[in-house]
Amino acid sequence: MTNLQDIEVLNPLAMAALQEGKVPEAIALFQQVIELDSNSSRAHANLGVALRQGARYREALQAYDNAIRLDPNSEIAHSNRGVICNDLGMLDDAKKSYSKAIALNPQYVEPYFNRANLAVLEQDLLLAVSDFDRVIELDQGHYQARWNRALALLLAGNLEQGWQAFESRWDMPAFCSEEKFVQPFWRGQEPLFGKTILLHSEQGLGDALQFCRYASMAKMMGAKKIIVAVEKPLKELMRTLEGVDQVISRGDALPHFDYHTPMMSLPLAFNTSLTTIPARAAYLSADPVKQAYWENKLGPRTKLRVGLVWSGGFRPNQPELWEVSQRRNISLESLADLKMQGVDFISLQKGDIAEAELKKCLREQWHGPKIADYVHELNDFSDTAALISHLDLVISVDTSSAHLAAALGKPVWLLNRYDTCWRWLLERDDSPWYPTMKIYRQPTMGDWSTVIAQVKADLLMVTEPLRAPSTN
Repeated sequence: MTNLQDIEVLNPLAMAALQEGKVPEAIALFQQVIELDSNSSRAHANLGVALRQGARYREALQAYDNAIRLDPNSEIAHSNRGVICNDLGMLDDAKKSYSKAIALNPQYVEPYFNRANLAVLEQDLLLAVSDFDRVIELDQGHYQARWNRALALLLAGNLEQGWQAFESRWDMPAFCSEEKFVQPFWRGQEPLFGKTILLHSEQGLGDALQFCRYASMAKMMGAKKIIVAVEKPLKELMRTLEGVDQVISRGDALPHFDYHTPMMSLPLAFNTSLTTIPARAAYLSADPVKQAYWENKLGPRTKLRVGLVWSGGFRPNQPELWEVSQRRNISLESLADLKMQGVDFISLQKGDIAEAELKKCLREQWHGPKIADYVHELNDFSDTAALISHLDLVISVDTSSAHLAAALGKPVWLLNRYDTCWRWLLERDDSPWYPTMKIYRQPTMGDWSTVIAQVKADLLMVTEPLRAPSTN
């Protein structure tokens, strides 16, 4: 066979191997194609796709450089090179590659979408929204662009447009499985007087804790009955929420109701802006009986009591969140510098991996602070709320425990990653959602050491009176 015939056989074999997940086989086949025709830009670009799937990013970058050298006008090669640069943390190069692809073909959707996501990461939200708008203009069905645009608007503090755009989540596969109701979706237009409304959680536990606050506002609109449906660990705690008449677990048999609203649609229903966020200092409370138990368990308070949460956990069924979780969480070892006089640290950390990390550190006599561990007694959020009620401060990464403590009105110091969640906005150390929260942000991606140093300095200031020698 001639080289051309060989290539015609090898190319489909390589493509099939790649589609079947046989990455090493696909790489080898694409390399054979290049040996037969080293001047084929497409062959080098295909090899780049396979190498990226094999996590061989540097080699993939070289493959795309070869493809571009052979065909400088290949918008696909430039766009894909941008993706590889992004993988390698070469963000300026990534942006240049996306922009080059756009210049070569202004109708090409992917580089706009990828450049927009990079702009969000770099907190250039004007560019991000502009590029998402262009993606949607070119592809009306691009649901991921609509969703990411909504998050960018909210992160920018443009809540009015952001909440409207946030409703695009119902086009996302992750939300299409949400329970459907025959009762109307209440979006704030219909009168609630004399009606029963079901407010149901839809995403994470922290989301439910943040947005359940709107129940009392629905009650003030004259609703006869407010039913709240949440995950079982939240059920008992939600009974302390003002305005709620009935709390059920998601999946329970549903009582009669006239309307329903997912909790994260309530800010839109109430036309929430930065200046109208219902930010009460405390809208949840701890059970008095459980409070009394922890008062007896902890004994007299002699030092500042500080709760610690360093991990938001791991969701094995949501691989799309793994990378974000890694950036959000902190190793317990990183908190070792918080060891100081005048503080009793208490773990609020749930999750098998993080709990095992604590046990390992304590077993090996680590050099960090002593951390009391009672989490085996915390069976739901009501138990945790009762323990938190006896703490002076909670230091936590961005997870449900931070929402819980803030909703209880406790001071919370949030350890926040650089690529922050939209709800914490940008360039501020407070939260319009939680009056008792202080935010410690990474100054650059992955820089937890600066965050911990700031926390330590502030903690030393708080505990200084407890450490000062007494005078007669």
